[in-house]
Amino acid sequence: MSDSHSNAFIDYLSNMSWNAPPSAFPLESVMVFFLGAVFGSFLNVVIYRWPRGESITWPGSFCRTCLTSIPWWANVPILGWFVVRGRCAHCGNSYSFRYPAVELLTALCSVILFWRMGLSWSFAEIWLMTLMLIAGMGIDWDHMILPDELTLGGVALGLVGASLNPERSLSDAILGVLLGGGFLWAIAYLYIVWRGREGMGGGDIKLLAWVGAVLGYQAVPFVILVASLFGSLGGLALAAWSKSAGAESGSHWLRPMPFGPFLGGATILYVLTDGKAWVAWYFGLHGL
Repeated sequence: MSDSHSNAFIDYLSNMSWNAPPSAFPLESVMVFFLGAVFGSFLNVVIYRWPRGESITWPGSFCRTCLTSIPWWANVPILGWFVVRGRCAHCGNSYSFRYPAVELLTALCSVILFWRMGLSWSFAEIWLMTLMLIAGMGIDWDHMILPDELTLGGVALGLVGASLNPERSLSDAILGVLLGGGFLWAIAYLYIVWRGREGMGGGDIKLLAWVGAVLGYQAVPFVILVASLFGSLGGLALAAWSKSAGAESGSHWLRPMPFGPFLGGATILYVLTDGKAWVAWYFGLHGL
């Protein structure tokens, strides 16, 4: 990358839109961070219970090994896992590190979005989408499914929001649904024609349509490009790990891997870092 392109990239990032410097909202930032961590704790429940057909509201958190209720002090978002050292205080069963990771991710996403957008209609829309995306990413990673309640529900919420939010355009949202969903549908159809089997689930198509409904058609190329990059790197890493773990020759290249987490990750990157700046920088590299 030339010096001029590097300088242009730095300029784009330094000019990302912020509602105000983070230091201007110390108390509010702490409150939003804590609220995000609490919602992250709830998302852990959704990720685990929803695909299993269990209630996400009752009973309270309990150890899946000894069925003992988890005390409140061990349920404090982020910190609770470290207090009990990642194990059940009653039977010693280990808890996944993903629990505090999801809580921390949700808290950080919440506060960064607050810094970028302030308390606004757009913040509410994109914050809700981010929460739903994190839940969908976890469910898809574990079970290779993206519930319609999340994806199609997200499309509906995105279109309703575009019709009510004066900061958004309904036409952009509709084009986003058509471009996002239509692009992945075309790829999935061509793959079936070429290979004779399904290579991409319908949930991925609906997820990208949802992204287009909330963020507009302008976000779709960025999300596709970055998700493909993330997915390629993730696939290579998974293949390398499978091979080192002793998988049969060639079988490590055939293991299915969900694409939803990469689409969701690319979307979150877009909203947290002002994806329009990245897109402008990319086209600037090519003189467009």
